[in-house]
Amino acid sequence: MREVSINVQRDSVCMGDDYNAPHTVNFSVFDDKSLKDVFNYLAKHGYLAKIAGKHHSWSCLVNGKVIATFKGNNNIPEYDSSHNNPISELATNGRINAKFVYNSAAT
Repeated sequence: MREVSINVQRDSVCMGDDYNAPHTVNFSVFDDKSLKDVFNYLAKHGYLAKIAGKHHSWSCLVNGKVIATFKGNNNIPEYDSSHNNPISELATNGRINAKFVYNSAAT
C-alpha cells in the first residue's frame, strides 16, 4: 500500500473566520481508503465551519470537479456511491488537492 497526501482548504465564511485563513489541513491516508474515510476524518476534527441559518452548503472540489455536497451544518455529504471508491482514483502523483467552497443561503 502507498500513502496519498491530502491537502484540503476551505473558504472563509465571515470576517472573523478570515483570521485563520486559508484553513488548510494536510494529512496522509493509505491509497485503499475512500472519500468517505477522508470526510469522516475531517468531520471528527470539526473542519467545516458551523454557520447560523439555513439553506447554505459546502461543495467539495477535486481537480475542479464537485465530488460532494454538504448541506447546512452536516459534516457528512449527501450520499454518492463513488464516495466508497479508493482514494487512489482521485490522486495525481500520490496527492489530492481538495477545496471546500462555501455556498451561502439565498436571501
